[in-house]
Amino acid sequence: MSARLSLARLTAAGLCILVLPSVARAHTPDSSTARITLRDGHAELQVDVDILELIAKGGTNARDATSLATARDDTLAEYVAETRRVFETEARLDADGSPVEITLRTFPTPPEVRMRAAQASATHEDHPGRVQLRFESSASLLEARTLAVTLPRSLGPVLVTFVQPSTRLAATTGPAQFVVLGAPRIISTSDAAPPTARAWAAAAACALALLGLLAPIWTRRRALALERRAGSSPKHSGRPSLTVPPSLK
Repeated sequence: MSARLSLARLTAAGLCILVLPSVARAHTPDSSTARITLRDGHAELQVDVDILELIAKGGTNARDATSLATARDDTLAEYVAETRRVFETEARLDADGSPVEITLRTFPTPPEVRMRAAQASATHEDHPGRVQLRFESSASLLEARTLAVTLPRSLGPVLVTFVQPSTRLAATTGPAQFVVLGAPRIISTSDAAPPTARAWAAAAACALALLGLLAPIWTRRRALALERRAGSSPKHSGRPSLTVPPSLK
């Protein structure tokens, strides 16, 4: 009985290990990162994305790296231009609640996308289309107190880091001293996107699998307990018994 129980527990645990990672991924940014750098009153935004995945999500006929690598030149140029347009129109930077004009300075060209697609098709690497997009703002932000960035919805959750470099001279007469602007804040699972319906379905499937494996075991143990209890109690024939004293025999 204990061997069966141990095997069932191991099976259930293994099933949950296969199912539950999708729930964890639903809470954690997995694909893209961004960084805002405020230097000398000017902002720069860098976004790391998988360009091949974004083009595939853009409603094109290119569903994989091979189709991108073998696409016609004009077709590939159209895919890249549409993806760039999404970033130029949906990426936004706000200073103290007001929009700030930003310009997309770097974006992969169609030949670069084709090269990365061919590499992905040949090597099957994870995220071979990873590129860095760079935005710049010429506006003066010396008086800004808050910055906010909005990115295209097609990116999904994005982990954004804010950097504000400060330079001091460490002389022989004293150290270089810096003012800490605020305590660093690390993103938690509560800040990420809520779990998707698919993630909840995976968790429910795991719970049902555990219940399905443990229910027969509990039923069997209950039956055995009842059998032991019945075996330890005296058996009755169903008619009242009469004990005859020895003196009357």
